Amino acid sequence: MPTKWAINKAVKASSLPSPSRLIMFALSDSADKDTAVVPEEHAPSLRQIAEWTGLGKATVARHLDLLEESGWLERERPSIEAARSEHAKTNYRLSIGHVSERDMPMSQSETCSDESMSQSGTSHVSERDKGMSQSGTVPLFPDHYQISPDHSSSENATTTKTKRRRRAKSKPKPPPDRPDVERICTHLADRVEANGSLRPTVTAKWRESARLLLDRDGRTEDQVMKAIDWCQANDFWRANVKSMPTLRKQYDTLRLHAKRPNGSASRNQLVQHNGMLLKPETVADLERRKRFEAIDAASTQQAIGGTK
Repeated sequence: MPTKWAINKAVKASSLPSPSRLIMFALSDSADKDTAVVPEEHAPSLRQIAEWTGLGKATVARHLDLLEESGWLERERPSIEAARSEHAKTNYRLSIGHVSERDMPMSQSETCSDESMSQSGTSHVSERDKGMSQSGTVPLFPDHYQISPDHSSSENATTTKTKRRRRAKSKPKPPPDRPDVERICTHLADRVEANGSLRPTVTAKWRESARLLLDRDGRTEDQVMKAIDWCQANDFWRANVKSMPTLRKQYDTLRLHAKRPNGSASRNQLVQHNGMLLKPETVADLERRKRFEAIDAASTQQAIGGTK
């Protein structure tokens, strides 16, 4: 029974394709060093092997079949029912594919006991090993199962192209030119500037909000233009709506305020009061409060004079 060390040595000296080597080394990492059996508690799933090696699950499954057929590993697979109900896993026993240990490129010094190796302090590679590494080892993978490097590279190239196509499709396309969007954005910027503020910059967010107002919210260009004119003529709203995203967010609120009886009050309908522009009803309330305060003060003064 080959040890894990002997199997790793055989894999390194073999003509196995890269995916098969990766799978063997991944399984060997979890295998017992003496028996080369992967303990049941450490037996990986197909998904785990794919994650460890960076290969696709289909590629891992294909190479596991080829490795088993060529004698590099044995699998004990649970029944479908056991896998579902008991979560049973596939058990692996690693081996050396179709080549006996005596045919492996291993020098006598490498097969001696640990004690003799520690005494000698060094190990030597035989001339036979050097010759086999230069001229190629005995094929350890059946010819009809050989997978050329070109196949792996072409598979990787295909995967890369597919990923690039997906990324290209996922990139959002720039929105087409929209004269109506530009007119709306420019009109809001003009009105904000006319009110004495710095002229805002029309950004991509502005254009996107204007486009959504028209396309998604179902507003017409004329409706949006009127909303801009109304909010920029209103003392409160022109201080709070200075960008297209804010206009879209507050559009329904603006529309409801504009429908109020006093919603269309302009600057000309305000009255001057103590240096402030106020609504007539506000001025009336202030004057009424002022009269009440004067009456109250007079009553208090009379009460004080009577007590004297």
